[in-house]
Amino acid sequence: MAERPWGILLRKSIADIIKEHKRAFIAGTAVCAAALGVGFFVPVRIEVKQTGTLHQHTALTESDFTVQTSTLFGIKHDANDYKVIWDGWTEEQQEAVIEQVSRASLSDIDEEVSESDTGLEKYARKKNKNIITADEIRASSAADDKSSDADVDKKVKDDKPADPTDSANAENPEAESSSAESGSDAASTGKSDSSVQSQDESREDQLVVTGDTVTEYTISKGKLTDTVTVDAVPVSEIRAFYDGVVYYMGVPDTENIRVELVYEDGAKVAISCTADEPGAIEAKTDIPVHTEYGDTVCSIVPVELTETTAKYQGKVYSGDTAEAADVAVTARFADGHTEEVTASEFVGDAVVNDTGDFVVKSIYGETNVHIAPIQITGASIEVPNLLYEEDMLDVDIITLTYADGKTKDIGKGEYELGAEASLPLTAGKNDIPFLYNGKMYTFTVDVLHDTEIRRARMRYADEIATAEYSHLSDTIMVTVNRYTKPEYSYLLTHIIIDDPSQIHAGLSNDNYGGERETPSSAAQRLGWVVGINGSNFDYSTNTPTMADAKIKNGQMMPDSKAVANGMEICLTNSGNLFSPKQGMSINDLLRMGVTDTWCCGDTLLISNGEAVNVGIQSLDYRYPRTAIGMVRPCEYYLITAGTSGYSGGMTYDEVRDTLTALNCGFGKCLDGGGSSTLIFENQMLNTPATGSERPVTDFLYFTE
Repeated sequence: MAERPWGILLRKSIADIIKEHKRAFIAGTAVCAAALGVGFFVPVRIEVKQTGTLHQHTALTESDFTVQTSTLFGIKHDANDYKVIWDGWTEEQQEAVIEQVSRASLSDIDEEVSESDTGLEKYARKKNKNIITADEIRASSAADDKSSDADVDKKVKDDKPADPTDSANAENPEAESSSAESGSDAASTGKSDSSVQSQDESREDQLVVTGDTVTEYTISKGKLTDTVTVDAVPVSEIRAFYDGVVYYMGVPDTENIRVELVYEDGAKVAISCTADEPGAIEAKTDIPVHTEYGDTVCSIVPVELTETTAKYQGKVYSGDTAEAADVAVTARFADGHTEEVTASEFVGDAVVNDTGDFVVKSIYGETNVHIAPIQITGASIEVPNLLYEEDMLDVDIITLTYADGKTKDIGKGEYELGAEASLPLTAGKNDIPFLYNGKMYTFTVDVLHDTEIRRARMRYADEIATAEYSHLSDTIMVTVNRYTKPEYSYLLTHIIIDDPSQIHAGLSNDNYGGERETPSSAAQRLGWVVGINGSNFDYSTNTPTMADAKIKNGQMMPDSKAVANGMEICLTNSGNLFSPKQGMSINDLLRMGVTDTWCCGDTLLISNGEAVNVGIQSLDYRYPRTAIGMVRPCEYYLITAGTSGYSGGMTYDEVRDTLTALNCGFGKCLDGGGSSTLIFENQMLNTPATGSERPVTDFLYFTE
């Protein structure tokens, strides 16, 4: 087999070749490598291209760079003809490298050469040992001497590098030469070539990106480095956004504030932030926002309030004060959303008397609220005792009644009584007005007819309790007490009637001038409660005598004279008793309402509230007497004086003074002596002078 050109080269020392042909060193070696079918690569630099964009306040990463390793040589296969090319190098760059190698001092190469090293091996070590060693070349040459051309051709074909257009080989052609360099080591250790190659690739292909500043980066691949200065795109704006929804008078949530850096190229980067705590907002509000890159503001525009309505949810009674806490205010916003809050207060007076609109305040402003109070339907007072006409009203608590049945007591100071409350009450229903919370109401009290008897029973309670005899009913009060003096004794009868019609002037047997009748008989027949004998009478005619004006049951009697002589006791239809002046016409008496007269010869004792002087002392002697005194119409006193016989009676002065002391405004004696009789509840209480009861012509008595 003919010796190949590269075999001749191998017989010479590689060092000699370098010494003799510095410039031819590179090309010759490449030819040998091509003939052997192996790659020969010397990586001399890396080229870094920035593919990512650096923005201010950010950093680039490995993915933001592309890195290409430029090698000294490369082998490309072209139509079964191997040639040396400069992988990725311009002609000027190739010449510069060759020139650099040519200028290299041989002593610099030899200073580290040993018996087993050649200058080429040292150069290879300086270039990261990315070539095959001399021993590998020798071993390969020895094998070739024993191999056929076909075997050599096959070895060249199997061992040649892949097309450098392949991305892996183009990016890192060092891996292939490293694999060749470590092949024998792998075989000696029993490790596969692929395992060793994988470890080397892991070491040599690692890309490291470092930078001392944000714009200057150092990129390392294997033992080659490059520094790239990158201009950062500056921040044009720090922009804040509010991602939530805030309604009028709502409080923004700072957690919803988002901030981003906006760069001049339009890029945006989200960053963290803090914000001042805001209050409720009514209109567009700028909230200060703080970031590590500077401060900005977040403008928040609340959703517009379009309407507020209010509803009173509680129960309020007329006259009460409405509570703001019972008013629910509903706010409606432009997007249809609604919020409900409680009113804070009423604007102005919140006393609710009648149904109407009131104004309340809330965080949304003033709003009208319609309130329909439960109305007062009645009022009353509690009266401890029965009320009678002429009584005065005493009011303390008024009880109000509402439409739903609830009652409420209000005391003095909460109401104001009308003027009617200060007037005497009248019989029947009395409506008393009162003012409560600016509105008039009334309560009604039932008032009984204030009878003389009721008042008498209250006024004379002690007298009734100590009376020897008493008769009490709704229409009449009678008490009888016996009084004994050293010179005389008498029965004092106190009579109060409810109506003037209860005093009567009865005739014996109801007949004028007929048969006389005893008081006891008449009392039983006519239903007396109490009564006495009446007029002086004529035994022959059985008619009243001693007086001229004779009237019975409102009629003038046949024997009456036209004028009075002043000895009469007149009874009017109002219950009034009086003695007329002498000469007064009987017609005048009738026109005055006189219904009855009693004819009495004894002197007048009291007239118009004035005591009358008896005058003739011879007339003032002790005698059984019957007298009547009037305090006022419907209140009378009767005196029945004397004991059995004619000596134990009273004088006119004693009778007069007794009646005067009882506040009588009128007083006069009727028939006395043996006629003097007192009948109480059909019982004669005195002892007549004759020892027995005398029949008389008429009577003065009282009924229920």
